Amino acid sequence: MASSKDYFLHDDYTRRFRKMLTIEQFHDKKLAAAYMKQYVDDPLSYQGMLFGLMVSSGVLQTENVEIMTLHFYAPIYMLLTICDRDPEREKEALKTMEAHVRQFNKLYARDEKNMQNNKRRSPRRPK
Repeated sequence: MASSKDYFLHDDYTRRFRKMLTIEQFHDKKLAAAYMKQYVDDPLSYQGMLFGLMVSSGVLQTENVEIMTLHFYAPIYMLLTICDRDPEREKEALKTMEAHVRQFNKLYARDEKNMQNNKRRSPRRPK
């Protein structure tokens, strides 16, 4: 089964659609809105919701989920655009993305002591 990175980088329809929207967003307001929804607003909204849940459950820590979400998504979006413009840089971009995700985890993950304390303080709710 293909990963989401393979889908975004290698699916012919997805790549062509993204490239078309990238170019045409400057000529058509509807396409600009579609571009913003597909590649900016929806990913930030979805990831912000996920990170918010992770913060409230004690898996991640931050004072500002919106900024945390930007810290996560902006480099991924930038690396995706690098791959679109210069496919030969994909291997390098994927290594950078992996390092980015690891660094993000180091910055925002709660340490084990805090996670253990949270588990003791908040018992699981029955389903």
